[in-house]
Amino acid sequence: MSRDRREEIIVRSEALLNTLGAASVWRDRGEITDTEVEEQIVRLPALVVLDGIQVPYQPTKGKGLRAPTYLTLIPQFWIVLKPRDDLANLMLAGQKNPIGPELSAWRIKLLRALYYDEALNGMVTSEDGITYLGDETDMQTGGLMLGQMKIDIGFTYLFDPREL
Repeated sequence: MSRDRREEIIVRSEALLNTLGAASVWRDRGEITDTEVEEQIVRLPALVVLDGIQVPYQPTKGKGLRAPTYLTLIPQFWIVLKPRDDLANLMLAGQKNPIGPELSAWRIKLLRALYYDEALNGMVTSEDGITYLGDETDMQTGGLMLGQMKIDIGFTYLFDPREL
């Protein structure tokens, strides 16, 4: 029976995103446009997981192309909030609702869901299995200032070509 641990990790991650209370959740979705939001094709806040990249974690154990090796999968997790009504990013629908604290609250929800899920932890190695690699928001010089955050999480697992 074949097994794709990379796919298993991404599918479980997406399932966890669906439990967090966002209005929309997607995998590998492109940029959310203003038109989609205005026409309510897309509901915000939204969570998106992109497949990201895989990199070797450490040298191969064993010899040959079929030897098991540790890989780190680094999907990108996106938080996309409702844009605020004012340039100060403090008001939403006429109510005080600063964007920074809301981004932080979603970040914590997402990290807790990924770090403490038993099924996800069972898919990765015990040491360095799930690693927070940082985040980046659009709330910076040159950013769109709309309330978006990208979070990088590393999932280290044993890739065994014999399972394919």
